[in-house]
Order: sequence, then C-alpha cells, then structure tokens
Amino acid sequence: MITLYRAAQCDACDEVQNKLRELVVAHKVVDVTKERPAVVANKELPVIADGEQLVSGEPALSDYLAGLTDELEQWRKFQTDACYIDDKGKTC
Repeated sequence: MITLYRAAQCDACDEVQNKLRELVVAHKVVDVTKERPAVVANKELPVIADGEQLVSGEPALSDYLAGLTDELEQWRKFQTDACYIDDKGKTC
C-alpha cells in the first residue's frame, strides 16, 4: 500500500495527495505535524512510501507519480471486457 507522509499545512503535500485521489489509487495519509516517524525523519515532505521505496523531493515525486499514472492507465485499460488494438494492429 502507498503511504503519504505529509504536514498539515503544506502546499506540495496537498498537490501530491490530490494527485493520488485523482488516480483513485488506494493510499494511506499520515500527518507528521506532531511526531515524525523514523522512516521519514530526515526526508523533505511530502514523502511517499511504496513498499520499501521512499520517494521525496519534487523531481523524484513528479517522476514517481508520472510512472504510477502510466502503470495504472495500462492496468485499467485491460481490466474491462472491451477489446483494444495495440500499436502493431493486433487485437486482444
């Protein structure tokens, strides 16, 4: 499961949380305003934990969310009973 560690008053945190909501991906949000867990102690907020992977900093978060968007788009494309034609003209 994806966990977003964020501060209560943080514009960047709001943006990342909104993107996760927009993607309709299961995630947990942890407000670290009062106490910061050791896992994100020295990281710049917001921080995304995805399994063992920790992602923080604007460029890394942007890359992570772009990759997640692509992955979910591909996954959802084939989760219906519709048929698609791939780039080579083959059908499912």
